[in-house]
Amino acid sequence: MTPRCWVRRTGWLLALPVLTAGCTAERSAEPSPTAAATTPVPSTSAPVELTAAPAATDELQTLLVTDPQSGNAPAGRFSAAPGTLVVSIDCLGAGDLTVDLGTGESYSFPCPADDVFHARNESTEGTARNGEVTVQAPAGVRWALRVEQ
Repeated sequence: MTPRCWVRRTGWLLALPVLTAGCTAERSAEPSPTAAATTPVPSTSAPVELTAAPAATDELQTLLVTDPQSGNAPAGRFSAAPGTLVVSIDCLGAGDLTVDLGTGESYSFPCPADDVFHARNESTEGTARNGEVTVQAPAGVRWALRVEQ
């Protein structure tokens, strides 16, 4: 039986074989004992949850931030000066999510059922923008967003 090492990385479990050095002892003429059957151990890792909004970027000013929500919902209003606008969103739950900034810009993201999806979009405009952000998502999709400049 080959030992396995389980590594948790972004919601997926990966089995990695453990390499062992070859034996240097002499073989015995006696048969080796048989290995005892092992019982699988259930996973003790907690389910993945979305508990907070995307992290703020140090050099940017937050214009709008939401707590995690589910399904369709208005996210709020923002006012942005001319320049780059950054929209970060996290989502979890099977389904597609669409963020409409209310400025003619919208973004769509595929949200996975078993891990938090992180996305960041940047757009630059030469004029000021005011928007009312709305999110469309299936009821089982949790999401949170942050708009920064």
